[in-house]
Amino acid sequence: LRMMDLLQRARNAGQLAPDADIDSVVLSCRALVYGLARMAADGHFPEWQPDGQPLDLMRRALADFIAGLRA
Repeated sequence: LRMMDLLQRARNAGQLAPDADIDSVVLSCRALVYGLARMAADGHFPEWQPDGQPLDLMRRALADFIAGLRA
């Protein structure tokens, strides 16, 4: 509920794409974070990104994802 409220406020303030489907954004956010966490917990980052530290790679992926949500 809180995440949906924050995203709706961001969309209303012009910080999120005006046509963003909040339900889909919430699902996408949760799926991305869950997937990154599982990859880190299971030690799969070296298979997908052999060069780099998992925490740095996770931060970059999240920053890129969030940047894509902006209006």
